[in-house]
Amino acid sequence: YILLFERPKIGERTLLVHFRLQDHEQAKYFDAEFKELALSAGSKIIGTISSKDDDPDPKFLLRKGKVQEIFDYIQNNKIELVLIDHHISPI
Repeated sequence: YILLFERPKIGERTLLVHFRLQDHEQAKYFDAEFKELALSAGSKIIGTISSKDDDPDPKFLLRKGKVQEIFDYIQNNKIELVLIDHHISPI
């Protein structure tokens, strides 16, 4: 039996962030798959925040208000890991 890597003890209390650039008819399937991937990796999903923006901020992708909402949720719920279902580097 060979252990290739060990999962850290932290990182289980997870916040999922769903980001959509536009409405997509299959978004609910993408969201369900994202949740299942997080669960299969050992995450304990504490909450979910969704964001839809047709005109995202080119510097940060998420708008300042949404970033503050995520920050507040992390602080209030002792979140250890945030998973975002989109690239967060500049567009």
